[in-house]
Amino acid sequence: MVAILDLYRSHSFSFSCSCSCITFHKHPLIPSTNIQFSLPSFSLFYSRKLFSVVKFSETVRNDLKPSLINLGFRPTMRVLFHCSCSNSLANTHTEIGMLFSFFRELGLNEDETERILINHPDITSVSLESMRGRILSLQSLGVHSLDLCHLLTKRPTLLTAEEIDQWVGFMRDELDGQLEPVQLKRLLSATEPRFLVGFDKKVALLLNRGVPHEKIVHILNNVNLTKALCLKSVEEIDRTIAFLDPFGGVSLIVRRPNILNYDLNNQLIPRIGFLTELSGGDEEATGTVLRKLPAIVSYSVEHLEGHVELLRSFAGLDDAEIFRILLIFPNVISASKERKLRPRIEFLKQCGLNSSEIFKFLVKAPLFLAFSFEENIAYKLVVLGEDWIQI
Repeated sequence: MVAILDLYRSHSFSFSCSCSCITFHKHPLIPSTNIQFSLPSFSLFYSRKLFSVVKFSETVRNDLKPSLINLGFRPTMRVLFHCSCSNSLANTHTEIGMLFSFFRELGLNEDETERILINHPDITSVSLESMRGRILSLQSLGVHSLDLCHLLTKRPTLLTAEEIDQWVGFMRDELDGQLEPVQLKRLLSATEPRFLVGFDKKVALLLNRGVPHEKIVHILNNVNLTKALCLKSVEEIDRTIAFLDPFGGVSLIVRRPNILNYDLNNQLIPRIGFLTELSGGDEEATGTVLRKLPAIVSYSVEHLEGHVELLRSFAGLDDAEIFRILLIFPNVISASKERKLRPRIEFLKQCGLNSSEIFKFLVKAPLFLAFSFEENIAYKLVVLGEDWIQI
């Protein structure tokens, strides 16, 4: 607080200044004239450009000189400024003390409060009543006191941003405050208030697109709200849903809401497009893979290509066979190529299986690709027995 007051002492004053007499002499034909100027009070805060009384006087004199000369006046060398100044440091001390007390009630210590006031001086222009109301509105959504402390130290603009009120009203009145506290904290911590504008319209779009009303809170609680909604336009979200329609659309979103986290052009289109091409253009089958393992869209095209190429070149499978295995066991994509896929396929080859036989085996026992190689050798030998495989 001492540092804050020092800033106020050196930079924040309230002046009441008046120039009581400035004498200008015109040419001898016209008598001298006294002109009095009265300058309004002004307040300067430390974060703005500061002017001393002397500099202010010089500025007034320099600004007036051209216009007075144009009128035929010639300023004399004697210019008298009489300024009376009143320092409102006492009031400032009281106001700052109230701010420190306010933040102390919220659980912030003096150092945290000082950093907030220095880095966000606009807070001093907001009434305590307004800030208390904002705190109560956030608490009405379920934001806990400890979470509020963390949020305010990271994003103090939550106290001043106008966008917050409309968003809070929507969350409270339309969604009944059902968003989980951890999700609220994550959203408010990661998102600038300006990106909360239009949040209600984006939720309305999901409902209009067919998301059941009873499922909307489930979706909002299971996505990254910053990525899925706040940083995307209504149009982009609409295009994403339209793209997903052939693969399950809304049902896919309800089942795996986090699919909305992904970028349409850079992630969803190329990755789902690769799977569709591998399936031979079968969108329904591709949708089945997505519903079984929505996280498959988290893998880059390069990752998908690497796994498919291994099954092509090392196991000798064609695209139709690879997709068939993927349809049954999509987690094959998440298995390490070198630590799991290659050793297991090599084992099948050592057992005398050709490409066709490897395919038939993996279709019947796809979990073979996920088993621990050393610990399950006995199991592998059993399932590879002559009585099990009928080639």
